[in-house]
Amino acid sequence: MKARTRMITLTAIVAVVLGIFGVGAVAAAEVGNNPYEALSPAGDAMSLDAGQAHWYAFEYAGGESVIEVQLFGDNATFSVWTQDQVDAWARGDEVDPVGQGAEPEFADGDLYWNGSFNIAGTYYVKVEQTGVGVANYTLKVSGSEVSYPMTNTAVEEVAAEVTEPVAAAVEAAQTNDGSGPADAMTIDGEWRTLDAGESCWYTFQTTGDDAQISIEMDVSPADGATFSIHTEEQIRLWSLGEELDNVGAGTSEDLTVSGPAWNGSFNIAGTYYIMVEGGTGIANYSLTIQ
Repeated sequence: MKARTRMITLTAIVAVVLGIFGVGAVAAAEVGNNPYEALSPAGDAMSLDAGQAHWYAFEYAGGESVIEVQLFGDNATFSVWTQDQVDAWARGDEVDPVGQGAEPEFADGDLYWNGSFNIAGTYYVKVEQTGVGVANYTLKVSGSEVSYPMTNTAVEEVAAEVTEPVAAAVEAAQTNDGSGPADAMTIDGEWRTLDAGESCWYTFQTTGDDAQISIEMDVSPADGATFSIHTEEQIRLWSLGEELDNVGAGTSEDLTVSGPAWNGSFNIAGTYYIMVEGGTGIANYSLTIQ
């Protein structure tokens, strides 16, 4: 497992919300909705509506010292995740968390887990609403080698600090020319023209949670242009000289639309990019997302 820290910081929030090279058209996801905006397990009283979940993160110094996770409350359950498992979940893989809360025999709490790891790093707890009704709960993570540098009040204050920069960046994105990821445009459905071999960049944001996304392109001639979808990390690596990978591309297999289309979803909220590429001649196209 890579022992890298993803605890929430001002830099991390800005990177997620604004993107490394551009911005989307919506503000940051609510803190705690995914592991990359994780809450601090400082013992605050929390609540979850039906179907909701909260993510927490803590630092562990390793050495196989015991970690204790305690949940006090009802209509809630929790699981314990490693960094590798979180990354696999973010890619859409099936994941079996390393630990699950269970009824304790000799410890406090309504649900309890203890364990240890050989490797130092960031670990996660996911609390999910279960049963009938609102979940009211308190989560505590403790151990001699456990730390969580920020309280939840500090987490919320840091998130609030990026509200104005996000608004300004979103406004700027609406005037970008699409010449690259740093100047990616919002998807507006307007018709545009591409010369042979030319490209145009767009950006969008998703709230994650497997929300379905449909991207469609009308194009004339029919094979005059196509598009691909990229994550922030793929754009970052490409900027460093690596080959540009994608997480999806428009295809013409859907007979209900007149050009390339893509349907899918993402687990992680954040900024994504679309590159529209022209073919061997002049092409006219429009791009829509819903």
